[in-house]
Amino acid sequence: MIDHLPLVTIVAACFNHKDYVLQTLDSMRSQTYPNLQFIITDDGSKDGSKEIIQNWIDETGTDILFLNHPVNQGVCKNMNSSLPHVKGEYVKFISCDDVLLEGAIRLMVTTFLSLPPDYGIIYSDMFRINQAGEIDDKGGQVVKRKVFPIKGSAYMEMIERPFVTAPSAIVKKIVLDELNGFDESLVYEDHDFYLRASKKFKFHFLPEKTVMYRILSTSLINSSSGITYHKNQFYVYLNNYDKREPFRKIFKKRLLFCIKNLYKHKYKYSLFLFAKALLLTREKSYIKYVAASVPLIFTGKK
Repeated sequence: MIDHLPLVTIVAACFNHKDYVLQTLDSMRSQTYPNLQFIITDDGSKDGSKEIIQNWIDETGTDILFLNHPVNQGVCKNMNSSLPHVKGEYVKFISCDDVLLEGAIRLMVTTFLSLPPDYGIIYSDMFRINQAGEIDDKGGQVVKRKVFPIKGSAYMEMIERPFVTAPSAIVKKIVLDELNGFDESLVYEDHDFYLRASKKFKFHFLPEKTVMYRILSTSLINSSSGITYHKNQFYVYLNNYDKREPFRKIFKKRLLFCIKNLYKHKYKYSLFLFAKALLLTREKSYIKYVAASVPLIFTGKK
């Protein structure tokens, strides 16, 4: 039976997750889908995670490729390091503080096999859990966000907002190949990746919950400054700027949102970012922010 099922690669990304990595690895190993390749890539952990991972491999005898990076290189580069080793037709990325629910991979692959070939990403509902592993929203993300899940062509919606939470998604390997993986110039990979993917592939939503997504004070999105987040989003919109109508108008609006927030946070190098946006878009409403950001070169924050 295994020979007739497509291979799925699960990539677990670790960075200082000593308290949670075993639960993640166990959740991968307990999947009911039989044809799996396991990769774990550690991004220079200093908290003992590496030793915990190696002990788990030795004790369980699990066939898993351990990419043990000596120094921290960032989320995108860490995830990209796994791509040359991926053999699966489908790829599931998970952080080593999240937990796959039993049967998640089987459900997602079965769904993929029922979809037309232009579908490249499946994402699902999920539970949010806290540091202790307690479920914060028993109704799931759909109930919490009060939004209607998006299916099919999703480019317009993805420009407006990043509606896919990465731990809930599984992607075809061809998507990663065509997009050349993740943009290593960015701090956060998900919005940029799914935005680029939505130009070429369709999305499908599963109402079932497939993962428990852990929210920590040390999570990248929570521990980073407002400057880091809005600068990252600025480059997502700048790098992917689409001059075609009606997309151009939305990109300009989202760039303006980032510009206003970077100015609000008094980002030291706002002038150079705003000037880039102005030159690219020719949007007159940016001019006042370019002018107003000049003093920040001397008084602003990095």
